[in-house]
Amino acid sequence: MAEALYAIMVSEKCGFPVDMTVMAGSASVETGLRIDEARCVWLGKALASIPRAARFDEEVCPASSLSDEDFLRALLWATAICHSTKGAFRGEIDGREIKGWDYLLRAMLDAAEAAPQSVSPESMSQIGPGALVAVLTRAKFGGKVELSDSARRTQILRELAQWLLHNFDGTALAVFRQAGYRLAGDEGLYVELRAAPGFQDPYQKKTSVLVGTAHYSHRFAFRDMGSFIPMADYHVMRALFRTGCIVVSAPSLSKRLKLQLSVSSDEEASIRRAAIGACRLAAYGGPIPTVELNMLLWAHARSLCRHRPVCVSMQPDHDSFRLMSGADDEECPFATWCRGRTDGEFRAMWEPRISTEYY
Repeated sequence: MAEALYAIMVSEKCGFPVDMTVMAGSASVETGLRIDEARCVWLGKALASIPRAARFDEEVCPASSLSDEDFLRALLWATAICHSTKGAFRGEIDGREIKGWDYLLRAMLDAAEAAPQSVSPESMSQIGPGALVAVLTRAKFGGKVELSDSARRTQILRELAQWLLHNFDGTALAVFRQAGYRLAGDEGLYVELRAAPGFQDPYQKKTSVLVGTAHYSHRFAFRDMGSFIPMADYHVMRALFRTGCIVVSAPSLSKRLKLQLSVSSDEEASIRRAAIGACRLAAYGGPIPTVELNMLLWAHARSLCRHRPVCVSMQPDHDSFRLMSGADDEECPFATWCRGRTDGEFRAMWEPRISTEYY
């Protein structure tokens, strides 16, 4: 796939500058990163060929009796604090343990149904740490919330609610309407939400979480889902490293990633740009919608390629991939071409370690 195609996909559709040093098939002298075009295509074809579970959409976005406005507001609050969720949120539904984003989203939706006033824009504009924990543990599935930064998360929620009240009279649907239900362009949702507290990540992972979840709710029809920006979070970056879709040639960076040591903000930004580019190449090569590829890759990395990669352990870490795909979660669908399947150096790679509110 030509550099020009990659540049178009990243700059015009994603709405942020292209890192011209990280191109498919070429290396970055500065960061030592290279996108392996062939493996990205194999990744896309592998995910495109996997059957979808009947409950795929509901795994991404649970069914809710809320009105569209109440649903979208709850989604907005949950997405704004969807960062560093590991170990922070945990609960249970019908005997199944739910964690992280799965819990956070369901708890916020449940609070909106059970006690709507507690998550109104007016309440959120004044919310404190204790009230946030109360909102998230009110859930019918009995949750545990352990936040070391609850003061900061409630600050984000207060500022976001104030932004919504000031600019849109507290109406979340007005944000979508002002964007014309478009993602890209100067007035699209990606630009619109850049001004919103909690959504100022230059690579807009949280906006993509909101868009992807809203898309699979089947409540909203975005006019340009092809402009969806892949969510470059830690699960996705780890999967792209281990499969060999992104190759790290810089010895120092490679060593720090394997040892789970801190990386610089510039290194982390370059890795995220490469991850977004690799996902777009994979979706193009599938072919498979970018949002669908992103959801499946995230679930795969979370379930099959984390602490004990299933290719060597035969023991999945999580059930997300099985529930979304219906595929056997004791066998990796990338086994025939994944670098990490046969090379321990690739299997030893981890996502970048950095303190961030972006993901």
